[in-house]
Amino acid sequence: MSPLHPTEKRYERHIEEELTSLIDDGLQFHSKTHQRTDTWYNKELCVVEEELIGFIKDTQPNTYESLEKKYGDNTDSHLIKRLYKQIESKGLIHVLRKGFNDVYGGNIKVVYFQPSSSLNVNYRQDKYLKNKFLLVRQLHYSPHNNNSIDVVLFINGLPITTIELKNQLTGQNVQNSDDQYRFNRQPTGEPLLQFQRCLSHFSVDNDEVHMTTKLEGKDTYFLPFNKTLHNRETQSDGFKVDYLWKEVLTPTSLLDIIENFVLFTHLSDYKWSDSKQKVMEEKKPVLIFPRYHQLDVIRQLKSQLLKDGVGTNYLVQHTTGSGKSYSIGWLSFMLTNLFVDDGQKRLFDSVIIISDRKVLDKQLQDTVKSLEKTQGVVQQIDKDSEQLKQSLSTGKNIIVTTIQKFSVVVNRMKELEGRTFGVIVDEVHSSQGGKGTKNLNKTLSLNEPEIPVDDDTINEEISKIKLEMKSRQKQDHISFFGFTGTPKPQTIEIFGTPQPGSTEKRPFHTYTMRQSIGEGFTLDVLKTYTPVKRWFKLRGKGEDIELPGQQGKRELIKWVDSTSEVISQKVRIILNQLLEHTVHSIEGRGKGMIIVRSIPDTVKFYMEMNKQLQEKGLQNKIKCLIGFSGETDYNGDKVTEISLNKDNGVETNNIPHEFKNPLYRVLIVCDKFQTGFDEPLLHSMFIDKPLGGVQCVQTLSRLNRKTKGKRNTFVLDFVNKIETIQQSFQNFYQTTILSEDTDPNLVYDILDKIRHYNLFTDEEITHWNSIYFSENRDDSLLQPDLNIVLERWRELPDEDRDESRTLFSNYCKSYGYISMIHQFDNIELEKHYCFFEFLRKKFPVDGQNRIDVSDLVDLESLTLDVRGQLNISLEPDDTMFDSPKYDGKPFDTEEDYDLLSEIISQINDYYGKVPDGTEETVKRIISDIVNDEEVINVLNSDNTDSNKRDKMEQIYDKKNIKTLDSNTKLYEYLEKKENKDRILQMLISRPELLEKLREQK
Repeated sequence: MSPLHPTEKRYERHIEEELTSLIDDGLQFHSKTHQRTDTWYNKELCVVEEELIGFIKDTQPNTYESLEKKYGDNTDSHLIKRLYKQIESKGLIHVLRKGFNDVYGGNIKVVYFQPSSSLNVNYRQDKYLKNKFLLVRQLHYSPHNNNSIDVVLFINGLPITTIELKNQLTGQNVQNSDDQYRFNRQPTGEPLLQFQRCLSHFSVDNDEVHMTTKLEGKDTYFLPFNKTLHNRETQSDGFKVDYLWKEVLTPTSLLDIIENFVLFTHLSDYKWSDSKQKVMEEKKPVLIFPRYHQLDVIRQLKSQLLKDGVGTNYLVQHTTGSGKSYSIGWLSFMLTNLFVDDGQKRLFDSVIIISDRKVLDKQLQDTVKSLEKTQGVVQQIDKDSEQLKQSLSTGKNIIVTTIQKFSVVVNRMKELEGRTFGVIVDEVHSSQGGKGTKNLNKTLSLNEPEIPVDDDTINEEISKIKLEMKSRQKQDHISFFGFTGTPKPQTIEIFGTPQPGSTEKRPFHTYTMRQSIGEGFTLDVLKTYTPVKRWFKLRGKGEDIELPGQQGKRELIKWVDSTSEVISQKVRIILNQLLEHTVHSIEGRGKGMIIVRSIPDTVKFYMEMNKQLQEKGLQNKIKCLIGFSGETDYNGDKVTEISLNKDNGVETNNIPHEFKNPLYRVLIVCDKFQTGFDEPLLHSMFIDKPLGGVQCVQTLSRLNRKTKGKRNTFVLDFVNKIETIQQSFQNFYQTTILSEDTDPNLVYDILDKIRHYNLFTDEEITHWNSIYFSENRDDSLLQPDLNIVLERWRELPDEDRDESRTLFSNYCKSYGYISMIHQFDNIELEKHYCFFEFLRKKFPVDGQNRIDVSDLVDLESLTLDVRGQLNISLEPDDTMFDSPKYDGKPFDTEEDYDLLSEIISQINDYYGKVPDGTEETVKRIISDIVNDEEVINVLNSDNTDSNKRDKMEQIYDKKNIKTLDSNTKLYEYLEKKENKDRILQMLISRPELLEKLREQK
């Protein structure tokens, strides 16, 4: 073989040269190549003795002397054996961080970390610089055979990580590395390969990296450790994976990972025990090594904070499967240990982690507590607001609480002295922009020094107004870190990072839905999406009354979907899917969830499901649970979630816990458990509720958790259009970007429109504010000015009343929102905002009363058509949102009234029987399309689904136009967007159908 031919040895040598040439913060690797007969590596005790003993002598000479006096010539062998026993019992990461103890030597350090603060006088920088880093090529690790590992990295003689290399130019790749670990690196009887003896094992080729922390033979599970999906978009001048040795495995990086990231913990899983007939907790020991994006986001934030200081917001768009709880935990500890002013001062006095859930996310709590190295650093607020107040006042390092508790303590924090805060908000898309975050801002701003005031009453009032304004604005002493996988435009505007030379704002860091699915951390819930088309006809009964047109249609369709006949048919379809597929999925453990429109419908579905299970004789083999808040009426009785579940054999009200019981195979809900409910055994979802946007993604994502034996999911949708589901997911599939900030002058534009109605004077606004901001005010004095304006409003024409009320609402929304982003000091706008906020509460309740149509119509016919499964495809494109708009559209204005018979006719035209001859004509059109040579060429090309669809649509239109001569109604039916889209989507997403149709031809 030519010496120039690429080989694994040349690849090893390249990595060796790169790492050993790098002088990193005064630290440097040296290297060796291990020969089979070399004894400088102790294979039984897994240590390079010379390196370890040399480090202890250099950094702890007094300790070594004390040991030598006791053990004499056996000192070195005693130390090595004692160290091995400590690692064997406590694990490598514990010994690296805490050292190991000897009764005659006390605590003995095996590594020294870089001091985070110059205030620690007991920590010498020179000891840190004496750490010894060694790269060994071809380490013959086994006491039993001549197996070797390509590269092993050591710190002070202790092996930290192993690497098996493959060079694609020799015909092998990262999968071959994985298999080498699985089948040729069996841990049985091999000291180095035992769990917790090394921190990580890497499989590496030229383009990809995989990683594991536990070798388990053929069951070894490797995680992708790539920058981007399969590193296809990763840029490099050489190997795409060179970030591994340039960023991750450098001396300072390894020490940082060891000190601040690697975590040994136990993960709890709750499983049903057949022997004990109840749900039992199972704990599994795991060693967590940060994935690349987790390491990257913490380090990038640290670097940026040292430049920005306190007072900037950051948005982290990390989707499900990103390990968000660990990222939040690592971030919180990084923030508490971040020092400025040459290490003299902590950047943040307190770090606060906020969950939007009323009951704190248990995984988040447990993760943060498990990362705690010193007891007392983390304070969980699980009692009341007084506990929170005390924690803030005493300066607890990390405080974990909910957004609800912050709003409670707004007025109880005035005694706080000046402090800086780092605030981490979990699921920031749902908590930002509302009163929760405004109250949070306001709470933490109460430590701001008061603005000096004169004795003059006007100046005092102005000062209070300014303080009120400042409490909502961005605070210089607070940095927000928002985590979400589904950022709304408002989320990006408040927390996003402005882009240099552009009006855009982007997340500070992303780990996308596309990457999570592509790397196998979550399942693609759109792969097996089955729509159900409902065809029905109504007939009126009784008098032909008038109804508001659009509302009448909505209520009639809701009535149809809530009738016992429709629910019975839907449950029959659901139950058929459950019995034939769901219960057999995930090795016979699969479960389903039904999502319905309302609490009454939830109960109807629940009762019908129990009825049909009993009719089939399955009531003792399959049961369902129901989840809803409060109580509702059913057949004249008050029922609750607790009472209904109790009737079905449930002993507790812990639904997630009870759902583990294999007897309970389906959960029926309308709003509960659509977010924050993580049940890996959930395989199927049945949707009878309109969904869109963030809610759609959050709801369907309940299915995407992986577990052993779970290879796919299933969605059956009775209501939503494919296009709606597709667009909802597309918005958050890749990075989400905001095109530009909201124009702050929008507030003035809305105020000018309000003034046009002449409902108030400047004097009245000023007078009302003087009362509002006065000390010890009498609240009754706020009423007269509000009532005067309200009476003027009532005298407006109907159309002006609706439009002006909308403008008042939009002013408050836009000002409250914009004042959180832009730092302006406009007292005039603030006065109007305060006045309008209270005026809005005096307006009569808007909206229309619901129309009861149950006695007006009968259901004449009904057909539920279950369509074939679709693979809803998404494009690998970023999403660009426009800034939020406040367009001044009025509330629902008075609708035109139509006769009930006309409304029924319109509904029947849309949902009624399919036109005669449609089926055969559709088959003919599809057949013509799939056999068209131009279509075949397009489908076999590398074009995107979007381009393929455009071409097929052109041909579809040409084929359909021919039906116009023979059947106008049929042409109109086939031309309807939903019918055309369904046919084209089916053709694009089901290539096997095309082949079948061509064969039939």
